[in-house]
Amino acid sequence: MYLAFQLRQNEEYWSANWLEYLGPIDRRQQILALRKVLLGKGYDLRARTRFAVLNIGEMRNHVFKGTAGKRNLSVLHKPEPSDLSHSGVFGATYGDDAEVAALIAEKVLETHQAKD
Repeated sequence: MYLAFQLRQNEEYWSANWLEYLGPIDRRQQILALRKVLLGKGYDLRARTRFAVLNIGEMRNHVFKGTAGKRNLSVLHKPEPSDLSHSGVFGATYGDDAEVAALIAEKVLETHQAKD
């Protein structure tokens, strides 16, 4: 699963969505709202695609400690016109972030199918 958390070439940050921004609703409703947002942006949500849920503070701390303080990720809210929950995880580097990606994967709390 850690490959999902590696940057692609020419990416400045890893995209994420702030589920709580979608409203004070239960997780199932948050995932349904996220699906709607991503489909509205033209994403092709395939049967094998999964959403990973993380606690950002725990993930950042785990990466910082796991890299002996070399990687201090930051998470910024980056709303888009069609996706107000859009955020970015900054601090990883394309090509040398396998360790960071593996550490992030260790902090996944739950996963959900992207396709209904």
